[in-house]
Amino acid sequence: MKNILGILVLGLLLSTSAYAKIVELKDCYKERFKDSREEHKIQIDTKKKIISWIQIYTDEFSREKRQPKIEFSVYDLKYFEEPYAKGSRKFKFKGEDREAAIDINLNTKKAVRIFTYADGSVFRGEYNCK
Repeated sequence: MKNILGILVLGLLLSTSAYAKIVELKDCYKERFKDSREEHKIQIDTKKKIISWIQIYTDEFSREKRQPKIEFSVYDLKYFEEPYAKGSRKFKFKGEDREAAIDINLNTKKAVRIFTYADGSVFRGEYNCK
């Protein structure tokens, strides 16, 4: 009986990590800011249950907009079943509580980020990836 239980537990542990993977979308951009980034990628890590948002801006854009050179955000992976992924995160910006969500379609290679501000206003940005 102990052997069967041990095999069952081991099987569950191994099957969980067998389906874990990292999906990466590269060269993501908003059309009007296409030339402002050296690199922009989105990584979905199903094992860690996170979505990483990574942007590296050009020096010129970073100086002009007084933007940090590197933007890195981590979203909690709320849903993943190919071709869709959804993540969310809560954070503070200048003392204000904010929420952000990201919806990803792996077939169309599009990502949509939605920011909700403390006053209830919403900003939506659409990104095309390769």
